[in-house]
Amino acid sequence: MEYTISSLTLYFTVLFYILFDVATAVNRWQGKEVRWSTNCDFPGNNIGNQTIGGDQCGTICQSILAECTHFTFTLSQGGTCWFKSGPVSSVQAIPLDSPGSVCGFLDISWINEIDFSWSHHCTFPGGDFKNQSSTGRLCGSMCMDNPQCTHFVWTNVEGQGGICWMKSGGATRESAILTPGARGAVCGFRHNPNPNASVPIVTTSAPWFNTDTCECVC
Repeated sequence: MEYTISSLTLYFTVLFYILFDVATAVNRWQGKEVRWSTNCDFPGNNIGNQTIGGDQCGTICQSILAECTHFTFTLSQGGTCWFKSGPVSSVQAIPLDSPGSVCGFLDISWINEIDFSWSHHCTFPGGDFKNQSSTGRLCGSMCMDNPQCTHFVWTNVEGQGGICWMKSGGATRESAILTPGARGAVCGFRHNPNPNASVPIVTTSAPWFNTDTCECVC
């Protein structure tokens, strides 16, 4: 069979766009708290799998599996969701040339108030200088009333009730760490923290429990 220059050009053009479409799919992220894209995969770090529809992967990862931070769905065995754990970001996704495949990860979706921003399922490690019993709704305002507080974390610790952990040293969106599942955590940071505040940092913190729940907001 002989190929003309025009037919070869057409063939390689089509091939290029197919490969380009697969390679760029991982940059087409959609959603907020659960970010997802098509034709992609997060390799490794599997903690389990279920034969379910792809539209259920994010919900189960976010609300049921405490260790789940990301997932990959393929049409294998009629549709299988592979749940994964560990730190993850969008740049770790790789192209997957598998029709119907989806990958996704849990993301911190910030809610912006006038003086501070907050989100569910997140924490800021270290920086603790004070903690006290509180509802999630009041933790943000408690931080705002304390000039030493630059950011905060509220947890619903089993047997202890809600605790507001006030922190110093400054925090940003990028320094927040995802705490997936029903761990009962809210974190937030002030938009304009007091730059002159300085207090000793206490490194003690409350333990996490998979059964903790979050029913309040800051």
